[in-house]
Amino acid sequence: MTAEPGGSAEPDGSRGPFGLHRTVLLLAATHFIVDGYGNILAPLLPLLITNLGLSLFAAGTLQMCFQLANSVSQLAFGHIADRWRPRVLLLAGPILCVIVLPLIGLAPNPVILALVLILGGLGGAAFLHLGSQRRGFLERDRSRLHRVRDRRRRIVNGIA
Repeated sequence: MTAEPGGSAEPDGSRGPFGLHRTVLLLAATHFIVDGYGNILAPLLPLLITNLGLSLFAAGTLQMCFQLANSVSQLAFGHIADRWRPRVLLLAGPILCVIVLPLIGLAPNPVILALVLILGGLGGAAFLHLGSQRRGFLERDRSRLHRVRDRRRRIVNGIA
């Protein structure tokens, strides 16, 4: 066990490449995968329009349902994680996303496709908010100045 400057003790092998906590690297890899699956709809949309006979309005509505499930529900998942077990959401979210979203191509009609997209969006939302939040808990030894700089960078990148 080595003592960190912040007073916390952690096992010797807990730091990985780039001096980051191994869990941070795992969260980053999972975030990459969930984002990749979250972008699966756009390239498939032209094929879905022709195969399911969707109008442009229906295709836009499906995209909107997916985006709403993926973004707006993050607030609810953050609230649930504050009062319940965040680790369950961190595990269940990516699993749901990775299992459900590949079923887009098997959807026989627009209603089933909407359900698949909403479930996949909810799976992504369960992970994305909490994955970013957990990084802060694991990086406590960083100085306050670094955290403020990172927060400002995320805000600026979010606006741009």
